[in-house]
Amino acid sequence: MPKIMLIDDDVDIAEVVEIILVHHGFEVVKIYDGRNVFETIDYFKPDVILLDVNIADVDGREVCKELKADNSPHNHIPVVLFSAMHDLKHSYPECKATDFISKPFETKSLVEKLKKYATAN
Repeated sequence: MPKIMLIDDDVDIAEVVEIILVHHGFEVVKIYDGRNVFETIDYFKPDVILLDVNIADVDGREVCKELKADNSPHNHIPVVLFSAMHDLKHSYPECKATDFISKPFETKSLVEKLKKYATAN
C-alpha cells in the first residue's frame, strides 16, 4: 500500500484528499503545519509527500528545498507541490519538487500522479 504524507493547513481539503486517497488504496498521514514534517517522515516513511505551498506557518517551497537538499536524508522522496496558485506551476522546479498539482484538482489526475511517483520511489 503506497504511503502518502499530506501537508496542508486547510483541514477540509486535507480530509477530502485523505478520503479520496484511502479509497484508492493509499495509506495517508496528515499534518497541518510545517513544524513536525521531518519527525513525521522519520516515523511514517512516506513514498510521496503531497505538500501545500501556502501553509500557515511556513512556505511549502522552503520545506521542499530542505527536503530536497543534497545533504538531506529525505531527498529521495518525491515531493508534489499542491496549490491554488496556478502561476506556481512553472516555478516548482526551483525548489526541486517532483511535480505540481493545482487546486481544484481532478481526482483521477491526483491519484494517477501519486501512484506513479509512489511506485517509482
